Amino acid sequence: MDLNQKFGKLSTGYRTIFKLIVSLCVPVKYVFLDEPVLGLDANHRELFYRELVDNYVKTGKTFVISTHLIEEIANSLEHVFVIRDGQIIVDGDVEDVLENAYLISGPVKEVEQYTSGLNVIGQETLGNIQGNYVFGELDSERILPDTVTVEKMDLQKLFINLTNVRGQKK
Repeated sequence: MDLNQKFGKLSTGYRTIFKLIVSLCVPVKYVFLDEPVLGLDANHRELFYRELVDNYVKTGKTFVISTHLIEEIANSLEHVFVIRDGQIIVDGDVEDVLENAYLISGPVKEVEQYTSGLNVIGQETLGNIQGNYVFGELDSERILPDTVTVEKMDLQKLFINLTNVRGQKK
């Protein structure tokens, strides 16, 4: 970055870098960032995430980040809120939230039977194979068929399935 360049003459990426440097340096307890990496290439985004975590560890500041790039930042988060239609639908520590997020997949009939009565928040089908995204505790009394697998869901998939209204095209 040309340190003699006026802010208005900087590229979008360098404007973002400048704003992020300022946000990491201000002596406050809370920093609110809305889409903080907009306009940054992958290398600069990764550098920012490392600096963000380092700054958090050194200062104890609370960073409140609104982003659509969930997969990129998921490993840096401690607490997550998911908002749909102006309502908070998830509020918890990332680890606790993901503890109850599952992808259950296998033959359509078996998956439908196994997930009947569970909180199915999304679904994907490919031929005779179906994946149901479930958010909530699984019933330990349920018998899992040999043809059905249960996997943990990542934060981005959880977010996508919680914020999409089933059956609604976006």
